Amino acid sequence: MEVTKSTKNPTKELDDNIWLEFQKIAKKIILEKGEYFIKEGKRSNQIGFILEGSARIFLNTEYKEVTKEFLFEGDLIGYSPSFLTNTTSSINIQATEKMEMEIINYDDFIMLNKNYKSWREFRRINAENLFILKSKREISFLKDTPHKRYENLINERPHVIKRIPLSYIASYLGIRQETLSRIRKKMS
Repeated sequence: MEVTKSTKNPTKELDDNIWLEFQKIAKKIILEKGEYFIKEGKRSNQIGFILEGSARIFLNTEYKEVTKEFLFEGDLIGYSPSFLTNTTSSINIQATEKMEMEIINYDDFIMLNKNYKSWREFRRINAENLFILKSKREISFLKDTPHKRYENLINERPHVIKRIPLSYIASYLGIRQETLSRIRKKMS
């Protein structure tokens, strides 16, 4: 894991002044494809932003890995339940491409919350966006066919299709890779 500094603000929702404050305390790390940011069973003590690259959030079940979400440039990276409660993580976050991130620890996170209203507003907006995304995904799992779920992914998040391996996309959609291949073939 390489450590350096960057100056670009990765997200539109975060005020540039707060980004500069974040940068004063953050460190930049680089993960190679396949490396983990968080491993299941370990405590998550860092949170930050993806500057470049992508990651997947997944968990292990008795029979397989299940992909929960994908993260890209500008996304906040970390596992909030573990980070905020100092408990072990029930998920994994793994780089699916070489990934550069700016990260901070828990104490610095608390300091930003106490001192900057715009940081708290950013967190609120981020939490709302995550809630909307997760609610839409849950509803889609309950009412849509696998074909429709794939269509929704193409229409709403085309970058996922371009950058994430099909095996992870199939897992995210709750289907086998062979089923995804058949759906893709029918659509072409």
